Amino acid sequence: MPFRIGLSGLNAASADLEVTGNNIANAGTVGFKESRAEFADVFANSYGDITKTAIGSGVRLEAVTQQFSQGNIDFTDNALDLAINGEGFFVLNDNGEQLYTRAGAFQVNRDGFVVNSAGQRLQVFPPVEENSPDPGFSTGQLSDLQLDFGDNPPRPTSEIDMSINLSSEAEQIVDEEAGVINVTADPANTGAVTESRVYVVDSSNPNYLNPFTLTYDATNDEYTYDDGTGTQVPVAAENVVVSGDKTTITVNGWAMELYGTPADGDQFSTAPEATATVGSANTSAVTVSSLAVLNSSDPDILDPATLVYQGANAAGDEQYLLNGKLVLATVSGGQHVISENGWELTLSGAPDVGDEFSVTFEPGAPVKFDQTDPETYQYSTALTLYDSLGAPRTATMYFVKTENTLEWEAYVDLSGSNLSPPQPQGPVKLTFDSNGVMTSPTTATDFTFDLANYDPVNGGLLGEIDPVTGEATGVVSIDFSDITQFGPDYSVDDLNQDGFTTGRLVGFDVDQSGVVFARYTNGQAAALGQVALANFTNPQGLLQLGDNNWAESYAAGDVVYGEAGTSSLGLVQSGGLEASNVDLAEELVNLIIAQRNYQANAQTISTADAITQTIINIR
Repeated sequence: MPFRIGLSGLNAASADLEVTGNNIANAGTVGFKESRAEFADVFANSYGDITKTAIGSGVRLEAVTQQFSQGNIDFTDNALDLAINGEGFFVLNDNGEQLYTRAGAFQVNRDGFVVNSAGQRLQVFPPVEENSPDPGFSTGQLSDLQLDFGDNPPRPTSEIDMSINLSSEAEQIVDEEAGVINVTADPANTGAVTESRVYVVDSSNPNYLNPFTLTYDATNDEYTYDDGTGTQVPVAAENVVVSGDKTTITVNGWAMELYGTPADGDQFSTAPEATATVGSANTSAVTVSSLAVLNSSDPDILDPATLVYQGANAAGDEQYLLNGKLVLATVSGGQHVISENGWELTLSGAPDVGDEFSVTFEPGAPVKFDQTDPETYQYSTALTLYDSLGAPRTATMYFVKTENTLEWEAYVDLSGSNLSPPQPQGPVKLTFDSNGVMTSPTTATDFTFDLANYDPVNGGLLGEIDPVTGEATGVVSIDFSDITQFGPDYSVDDLNQDGFTTGRLVGFDVDQSGVVFARYTNGQAAALGQVALANFTNPQGLLQLGDNNWAESYAAGDVVYGEAGTSSLGLVQSGGLEASNVDLAEELVNLIIAQRNYQANAQTISTADAITQTIINIR
């Protein structure tokens, strides 16, 4: 019996040496997990034996278990070297069989698949939306990770977000040499024209202050006006520009903008804001009957004028002092008519000597916005948009202050317009409360751009891609809601758009959650998949296959797939490899212990042999 006990001890010590030697041999193996020899004593009891006097029959190897403690992470310069910091296994596809490993030394094969040195493919959760930086992943399925070495296709701009501050001290830009022009719509209009505005274009035009009425002729699709002789004159076609629901009519030194669709016979009247007043000290016998513009190009027409009645001279002419200058009035039907400085004043009644009369034209007509003239807007900023072919397009946003202290107008214009004249999109009215916070618009505003009107004419489009036709819509949505009106300064805090041009591949990155990104020269990153991790209830029960791989087994429990950093799964470290968790110092000590155990068990056999020889030698 001692021979068998000693022999079992030799076998156990030999197994311990083998396990320790295997650990030492794999001290440099990536992802290797050290093993531990576990032993059990042997008792051979039969029925009726007295347990407390039973002698053991030696030792046997109970199990060799792997220890899944974390190994050190050694950093490399290869983005496809992956390590798991925490629990979990990489999932590999070996010709349809799922294998599991902690060794993350991966490379790319000729077909672009990410594989290990044995050609087994790394498994990932595929993206829901391809070529998207944040697509979401289908965690219910696994697929081989294949890297895309092609160019990143362009995406047309469809949305613009901006955070801009407009000066609260800005004032409306006006032409101080022009008069304010009022615009009224005839009451018979259908109401389809919702708004009309007039801007001074050329205050030197001799007719720009003359009141007259525009009439829309639907039959000929033209606008006409009275030339002063009762004849209706059509407005030249090149002076009528339609852009969306806005019609701009330019004539006689001013431009009228009509919003909506006019009906046949609709009329729109213009008149300068001019006043003539009678001095409070005058007799009530004199009233001002009318004030008319004769020559708006007269340089003195906008100057305030004071007339003082001087009485009749020797020749019977009625005399007035106009700002100290003697002028004569024409008497007709009991009325005094004074024609000076491009205007004509008619007084009814009999004035007394010294009576005063004032004539004024309200200066400060609003100037029409012209993107080519910086004097017509307060602020502008630009950003680059991209069409569906990746061509850059510069969009400039212009901001114009209105007469309302809490209101602005925004225009958008693309560079390269081949329209004559260029037609900027807008205006969009921006209104603010007394705290400088925007109150409208509260939603994004859509602008439609037909790139056939802008160079380069390459067939590209702007806007979101229609999933049915595959064509871009041409609509760009601009969100103005983050614009503020604080303080005296203009500033751009943020200006973003969602388009980009074509990009060439720069490299690949893997983040801590295992998402694999392809990086491109256009600044974009496309997610190609998310590295799938697996875990088991009892990893020590996995079946060892060699080549740093394990397979499922009944003892390990069911496999659970998940994303890195969730549940009990660790994080993925790119550019690093998990080293073996073998502690060489500990293993060397184990060698000494195993050696002594072997020698001691050999001594047991030797002693048993000596005792046996003694018995044999008894005579």
